[in-house]
Amino acid sequence: MSLQALLDATPDGGTCVIPAGDHTIPEGTGLVVPHGVAAIDATGATIRVVGPDGQRSTVPPTVPLFDCGQRPNGSTFTFRGGHLIGPDTSGWDDHTDVPHGAIRWSYYKTWDSVMTVDGVTVEGGYGYGVMRSGGGTLTITNSFLSGWVGAVACFEGHGGHGSFTASDCLFPAPARSKYSSIGAYVHPHLDTRWTNVHLCGWNRYALYLNGSPSGAGSHHSLIDVTATDCSLIQGAKGSTVHLVRCVEQGSPHNGGSYMMGTVISHGSQWRHRIGMIGTQNDDIDFTFCGDTIATGQWWLGPGRNTTGSIRIIGCHVELSAQTRVVGAADSSPLDVTVVATEFSGATTRQAFNVPAGAVRFIDCEAP
Repeated sequence: MSLQALLDATPDGGTCVIPAGDHTIPEGTGLVVPHGVAAIDATGATIRVVGPDGQRSTVPPTVPLFDCGQRPNGSTFTFRGGHLIGPDTSGWDDHTDVPHGAIRWSYYKTWDSVMTVDGVTVEGGYGYGVMRSGGGTLTITNSFLSGWVGAVACFEGHGGHGSFTASDCLFPAPARSKYSSIGAYVHPHLDTRWTNVHLCGWNRYALYLNGSPSGAGSHHSLIDVTATDCSLIQGAKGSTVHLVRCVEQGSPHNGGSYMMGTVISHGSQWRHRIGMIGTQNDDIDFTFCGDTIATGQWWLGPGRNTTGSIRIIGCHVELSAQTRVVGAADSSPLDVTVVATEFSGATTRQAFNVPAGAVRFIDCEAP
């Protein structure tokens, strides 16, 4: 029986079990998941997208692989297990547009719906490994997700509510991804809660909070999240971001994280060789407590018209020849307070340069 026939034969509220083993899907085609199917269990199954010669496709997808369709508000859907292999992206132009997800559920105003993805592997050239729009609750656990544009998209464009929880996951970029690729693209008013997630190799951010409505009042918590060779986060105005034992390391491709609103970091590590935390045209409230700051050049670079406060408390700063810890624009009257912070090494630059504001050192010496 074909995979589509298996899906069509699943009773309402039932689980479609995809047999273990290898399955192929011709390029340019996909599977439609009937609205009544509550879950898919693909444990032990590998599903490959192939060309006419039976080999792995190299053609950008034109439809989702699993399209869950326009499920009504209040629906639930679970995808468990399975290894989904999309097209090889190694020969694609880096501006190629692929708007289709390997697993896609897109329907507006489904704020009371729940989507769960557990133990799933997606690789290759679908736009996103998982693509959910409409709000509601998205939970991803124990999964390896990759995609041409990003690992995950979580959208809601009608002023509703929703949340995205991820735990024990790896979201790596493919060897070649879109020039603007990100780990996860999340509309900023949707709350985000990640624990033990590792992202690597994306051309911009691990977590990209962007779009409309604004992030006012939203909360984003990242615990034990590591970004390697990509920036950790773009924040959102009016949001609160908590970082606990997070790591940004390697060489971000786009200049580093960009933060707005309120940021509270505990025990995080900033070890990138090239890049900085940037912000501008915003009123910020940043607290870094017990962090390790070991950047090769600039760590925190508030741009023009940035107001507010920066607190660096009980941190360890490893200075090198070109390190600048905080360097603000002339138009940014920031209040910077450094408390009980330890400095090692030396820099040939001004470690703190806030010409329009003030820098205070309490229970520690200025470097």
